Amino acid sequence: MTLNRLRECFRQRALRAPDGAGARAASGFTLLEVMIVLAVVGILAAVAVPNFSAFVKSSRLRSATSGLYEAMVLARSEAIKRGANVTVSPTGGEWGKGWSVVVGGTTLQRWDPEAGVSFDDATPGDIVYGLNGRIGGTREIVTYISGEATVAARCVNIDVSGRVNTKVDTDGNKSNGC
Repeated sequence: MTLNRLRECFRQRALRAPDGAGARAASGFTLLEVMIVLAVVGILAAVAVPNFSAFVKSSRLRSATSGLYEAMVLARSEAIKRGANVTVSPTGGEWGKGWSVVVGGTTLQRWDPEAGVSFDDATPGDIVYGLNGRIGGTREIVTYISGEATVAARCVNIDVSGRVNTKVDTDGNKSNGC
């Protein structure tokens, strides 16, 4: 049976009345079909919404950590390129308000904060890259979602040589770093 013949057969069956008394056009959905579709959509939404919320929070955290990482890499690169000190400075002394890369009083780039992301810095204050791309010690800045235990904290680590890396907290305790 060809595809066209099969289509014609289904069309004729759809046009026949259930009691066999003539043909009528089939249109729309029955109430039962609509109710079943709404029930399935409701169940899928109930399962998806909590997971989507965690996904959004995790995405914000990754974005904030990546922004901080990007700022450190830019500052180190500019310090070496310009042969001058370059500072990564938290806005108003708090990383949660944003940060900027500054050289000689000129702001090279500014990052705005991510909503709901908090920062812990054991050594608060500016991070200054010397003309050789190094900083005066090591730093670790922990980023996390306030009041959220299901989204792992992330850390931005800077070693003495000025190299930056990021890590994900593995033990679920943001207070001890990553």
